[in-house]
Amino acid sequence: MNTWFGVVAPRGTPQPMIALLNREIHAALDDATVRERLQEGGLEPLKETPAQFTERMKRDHERYRDIVKAAGLKPE
Repeated sequence: MNTWFGVVAPRGTPQPMIALLNREIHAALDDATVRERLQEGGLEPLKETPAQFTERMKRDHERYRDIVKAAGLKPE
């Protein structure tokens, strides 16, 4: 099982704002100091497009939905 962290925006956020956030996050991940710090914490930085990240969330939702349901897990 993998754990990931990502940035999401409210539904209806204008596409130019999404693109700006994506560019700025990618720029931060290109910074050697940021990458080093993340890697020191055991994290592997990934640079995905908003569409790729959306697909990642959908795949993981499908993958773990039945496990969560069978275990009776509830959000807290």
